[in-house]
Amino acid sequence: MGGCCTSPKEISPPADSHLQDEDLNDETIGDWICPEFLFDELVTATNNFNSEIVSKNQESSDVVYKGELENLGFIAVKKLKTTSWTSQIQFASEAQRIWEMKQKRISTFLGFCCEENERFLVAEFNDTLAKHLFNEKSGTIEWEMRLRVAYCIAEAVEYLSNAKASYKNLSAYSILFDKNDDACLSCFGLVKEIEDDRGTAARSLNSGSLIYQFGIVLVNLLTGKQILPSNAREMINTENDIDLMDPNLEGRFCDEEALVVFKLALRCLKYEDRESLNIKDVVETLQTLQTQTEQEEGTSSSQQQQHEALQTKTEIPSAEMKEEASSQLSPLGEACLKRDLNAIYEILVKAEYEDDKDVSVCSFKEMLPGTTCDVEAERKLANDAFERKDFESAIQFYDKVTNAINVALPSVYARRCLSSIFCNEPKA
Repeated sequence: MGGCCTSPKEISPPADSHLQDEDLNDETIGDWICPEFLFDELVTATNNFNSEIVSKNQESSDVVYKGELENLGFIAVKKLKTTSWTSQIQFASEAQRIWEMKQKRISTFLGFCCEENERFLVAEFNDTLAKHLFNEKSGTIEWEMRLRVAYCIAEAVEYLSNAKASYKNLSAYSILFDKNDDACLSCFGLVKEIEDDRGTAARSLNSGSLIYQFGIVLVNLLTGKQILPSNAREMINTENDIDLMDPNLEGRFCDEEALVVFKLALRCLKYEDRESLNIKDVVETLQTLQTQTEQEEGTSSSQQQQHEALQTKTEIPSAEMKEEASSQLSPLGEACLKRDLNAIYEILVKAEYEDDKDVSVCSFKEMLPGTTCDVEAERKLANDAFERKDFESAIQFYDKVTNAINVALPSVYARRCLSSIFCNEPKA
């Protein structure tokens, strides 16, 4: 499976091309000339045209196959009726015209094949809106995404209207999703019909017809159903619009937003409104709806993130949080946070009795009734034992002190507790 070769030299650019004679000497001209594929390449890519058929038009007998090329990945190959394009030069010129219509809302056109009686167009392969919207196995397209699709396709219609370009068969089957999951129109719809002098105008969609077909797409997005064009206008003009919404979206869309889209769809379907409808206004309306939805999603997401962050803070302090908290603590606080018993011990020894300086012997009040303990002597014995790490003796002396007085001595309680920890005998 190879790549593609450049167009034959005997086929010149189309007469209406923006390429000038002097441009043909430009080394980058290859970027502007539509590539031509070999018929054998497409045979191999589509397994001799036995691969998956993406779409089939009964009226024109055109068929789109899914294929794969080694250097391009999955491709869509459209086989056209030879009777529509008897002239190779005309067909190559049409392919060149499509090649030059590069726009973000039009799928990527890769080239053409024109050998003997064979006529093919090749594009990047993308899934259709119809596959995701009408197939229950594909899951439900959320309301936010439907608004995004409507906005993207409205931009495509605006581009075609401004370019005065015709388009055939705008529908959920010709709307694709690109690599960014944004909706775009199939480039195959840009091909003109040339069966007769009136073919192009009769079979392709002019600006007004394009807006009408866009209205049908809006109804598809709202209802999640395939609607006959002849029934669409009457259906949304006679029933309660909200009742027509896709039941899979129940409770998952904004009524006000849906009503705006229903009104847009009705205007697109009504001839008198369609003729006066400015597609630019449609784009702006859908853009506003989409922006509002994205902001609401962003607020909801932000609130969820804040909730999760609060849960994380209350459940398990992270290493970063511990480090931040540690930087705001005293040396003793840091040692306690790290559960460093030796550091706590050293700090208490160095601090001596600083925490007890405001508690004098005179303020000990009286010793508790029935005690004959010399508080100062017992405290000194306890501290001496603590400093030589005789924690068991320290505990005994500290117990005598705390049992003899009803005055809180911070250093006594701190040393007593640490001694118990070292002795592995926690005491409440």
